[in-house]
Amino acid sequence: MSTPPKVFISYSHDSDAHKAWVLQLATRLRHNGIDATIDQWEVEPGGDLTHFMETHLRESDYVIMVC
Repeated sequence: MSTPPKVFISYSHDSDAHKAWVLQLATRLRHNGIDATIDQWEVEPGGDLTHFMETHLRESDYVIMVC
């Protein structure tokens, strides 16, 4: 069995509706066997968002940018 591709989703934080749409996208990807990662699941308020982004950009197979 092969390892699912790792996908990092980077997005603009324009509005709560936009953030919710990205969360739904990431959830759909996960339900379809893609190892998707977004900050909403891993970064606590006040956490180091820059470090999170740099790490996942480096470690992911693919990057999706949602603007």
